[in-house]
Amino acid sequence: MKNNMYPKITFLLANISALTMGTLNAIDLKLHEKPNSIDTYEWCAARATKFVNEKRNNLLTVLNVSQKEWALRQASFDSAQDRQGHRNGLFSQKNKHTVMPENIRQSIHNILENPKVQRDFGITSITSDRFQIIAHRKNGQKIYFIPTHSQAGLAASTQNTIYINPGTIQRVRYTNAELTATLGHELAHVLCEHYLDRCVIHNINRSRSNSTFRSALHEFYRAQETQADLMGSFNNQILIQTKIKALKTRTYASEEKDPIHPSTHQSLNYFNEMYQSIQNDSEKKTKDSLENKIKIPNEPAKQRNKENITPLFDWFGHVIETLKFTSALFIVYTIFFG
Repeated sequence: MKNNMYPKITFLLANISALTMGTLNAIDLKLHEKPNSIDTYEWCAARATKFVNEKRNNLLTVLNVSQKEWALRQASFDSAQDRQGHRNGLFSQKNKHTVMPENIRQSIHNILENPKVQRDFGITSITSDRFQIIAHRKNGQKIYFIPTHSQAGLAASTQNTIYINPGTIQRVRYTNAELTATLGHELAHVLCEHYLDRCVIHNINRSRSNSTFRSALHEFYRAQETQADLMGSFNNQILIQTKIKALKTRTYASEEKDPIHPSTHQSLNYFNEMYQSIQNDSEKKTKDSLENKIKIPNEPAKQRNKENITPLFDWFGHVIETLKFTSALFIVYTIFFG
């Protein structure tokens, strides 16, 4: 009996441990603490940034690297990436056999024309040809959208370039909403400069292979992917709904082989929380707007009543003056002719 129970107890404890660790490693948006003066997107973006910073600090402790050293390495890679960015046109020249499909082009324009995206990135203009789309930013940098069949998966981003595989999109039959949601995720990676972090990690620790390092690294990557999920929605409920729908149809079989992304359960949790909170914000704004619309006419209405009453008093005044004048004439007539 004891021999039969031991494997079951071990299995149960292992599952409880995995569930607990999954909960601890997941982001807590704490939306119940959000003040009404802050909208849901800004709150979630701040929570995600804090989450990434915590996981980065844990990784730096494992690597025995100071934050100052990390910042210096980031700056050196940033400068190198800027130089590479000016040469991205050469990359597109090599891929000129890959024409930008119209549905991809439309999805890119949809996301780039979002007012929040334009404000966050400082986009001043968008140029394009048959083979690429370029978003120009106020700081002089550019974001390139380049189709290439050499890219594995749907899309991926570097510091300033998003590569899109038209073959994957056609094969899987992504809708325009799904494609736009994916592009939003990749744009968030660019906005948060996640690629720089990964370059620094790769440069610092090519030889590290111990379990402590791998665990801290995977937690950091999952935090970055969570941040890209939340910030890549750009406060758009349709994009969040699209992500929720895609997650509900996702298979769980590949999750064990994907240690750098949040689990389906974790992703569904924070997307559902975010969607509901945005919905609440929207309902509150609508209610406030309606109340204001009802209150606005009140003061003019009083004014209108006053305006309506004033002529009435004026009329009575005229009547009284007329009666006085008539009485005076009657008195005069009585004196002289009575």
